[in-house]
Amino acid sequence: MANVEKITVSLPKDLVGHLRALSEEGHIESVSAYVTQAVQDRMERQHRASLFLHRAAEQVQETDSEGWRKAQSWADGLYAQFADQDGTVQGAA
Repeated sequence: MANVEKITVSLPKDLVGHLRALSEEGHIESVSAYVTQAVQDRMERQHRASLFLHRAAEQVQETDSEGWRKAQSWADGLYAQFADQDGTVQGAA
């Protein structure tokens, strides 16, 4: 456990109660272990999705350069449309 850092995470009370019950009943190792696995799973899914989109974009760029330029222009316009006064985009991750 030397490579572990404790943080505080806020969760809805009913969810915390359910997690604690699962732990007490032995269905999960611990709340911390369960949350850690859930975070790892989510990060892996996001990474795989990012790789997929990157590869798909590369393929389109290689096979349809004009279509790619049009799509890029459309995306730039959409990005600018949603930019707020501070230059940030609402909902951008």
